[in-house]
Amino acid sequence: MKTVKIELFKSQCTIRELWEFTEDNLHIKGCPSPMYWTTEREIEALKQKKNIFLAISNGVMIGCIIVKGSNIETLCVKKRHRRKGVGESLVKHVESIMKADKRRKNLYVSSFYPFKAKGFYERMGFEIDADDKFERTWHLKKGLKNDC
Repeated sequence: MKTVKIELFKSQCTIRELWEFTEDNLHIKGCPSPMYWTTEREIEALKQKKNIFLAISNGVMIGCIIVKGSNIETLCVKKRHRRKGVGESLVKHVESIMKADKRRKNLYVSSFYPFKAKGFYERMGFEIDADDKFERTWHLKKGLKNDC
């Protein structure tokens, strides 16, 4: 794979294109993606807060991560680019930004039971914070230690 750049979402695509990208690349059988409930206005607000990052390869978006506060809301990578370090690069980019913000102590993410995302996050150092059997969801947490 050619070089992948992580960029802040500015004007590489429209908000509608970002929404469609996540819908197309975050298909979870039986469950709509978190973007299903997210309006264009909410995405615009996240864009203004600088909480959306894109993975760009050869001028094309191949992945994105959306963060609300200390929570990873959405992480998706185009199917043919998975297992090549794109998702890991996006998460590490967010971690580095949050480490610089001394107020942030942890990074959180939730994962539905039947999906492989839990293993991905555990390999990146996340630990189970809660196991919600009613919602069939794992809640994972990673402490952000400053390397100083």
